Amino acid sequence: MEIKEIGEFKLIEKMNRHIETDERVFLGIGDDCAVTKFDSNSLLITTTDILIEGVHFQLDQISPQQLALKSLAVNLSDIASMGAVPLYALVSLGIPSYITVEFIDDFYKGLSEYSRKYNVSIIGGDTALSKSGLIINIVLLGEQFQDLIITRGGAQVGDSIFVTGTLGDSFAGLKVFDIKKKDKISPRLEKSADFVIKRLSFPSPRIEEGKFLAENQLASSMIDLSDGIASDIKRISEQSKVGARILTESIPISKEMKELVNSFGEDPLEFALYGGEDYELLFTVRKQDLERLTTLKESLNTPISHIGEIVKLEEGINLVQKDNTLFPLDRTGYEHFKS
Repeated sequence: MEIKEIGEFKLIEKMNRHIETDERVFLGIGDDCAVTKFDSNSLLITTTDILIEGVHFQLDQISPQQLALKSLAVNLSDIASMGAVPLYALVSLGIPSYITVEFIDDFYKGLSEYSRKYNVSIIGGDTALSKSGLIINIVLLGEQFQDLIITRGGAQVGDSIFVTGTLGDSFAGLKVFDIKKKDKISPRLEKSADFVIKRLSFPSPRIEEGKFLAENQLASSMIDLSDGIASDIKRISEQSKVGARILTESIPISKEMKELVNSFGEDPLEFALYGGEDYELLFTVRKQDLERLTTLKESLNTPISHIGEIVKLEEGINLVQKDNTLFPLDRTGYEHFKS
């Protein structure tokens, strides 16, 4: 059987059958990060992400400094989704022969700059020769108090669903890169194109927002949007054993992305639902905490949109149209091995 026949997540399920953990493991495979007991009060948060040339990035579309930010950001976003604080990183590189010393030097200059911005110390890693493109793997460690940690598994029926920022911009940025290979972007669309490319190339992991939600105990569950709402709301559903209704009219879409995607003759909602690499936070809030969220979110200076409700598991996951018509959310966002 080929891996593409079952896909990434079924493959992870099979891997997990062979894994045993001890009593110090608070949370293992199945969430954004692994969580282990650090001491009587604190938890050690661990995540890792691998970026592969030709799959996650193209060297002719990204500078070494931008690649450094993206490599760190995908891990920071996982830490943010647990409401945790990032601390230390280990960086390993598989380096092909065509990569220059200058490229690696610039990559580490960028890594140093962005790690300082997010108060992360680079404490080690590894290098090896790669025969199949540049490979970047970062392990990121963080911490949080046990009673403040946020997982995918806490959503309950009646909770409201929220998301930070706007969605689909990064996927639109990828589309712009593809178009530029063949043609020029219309001058009237250049500002919008620059906006979505910036969103793709300079992701802003929501560390402060995740920490805010944790410290104020506002989120009942949370996940970062790396593969699109269509995939990530299903992960909350699976871990929390609930269903969901997503209000299509409430999904936040930037005017820049909307303008661009409409000019492509495509649907901006499709980009927002199924595009990946937004690195925003998707989280749920209990009814009794909604007023408190409204009062406190002004201090974040971050757009937060109410996009749906948690329902019973047997109701499934549905999109709610403007006329209240329900459509099952059957499609998923990006998934390795099936794409």
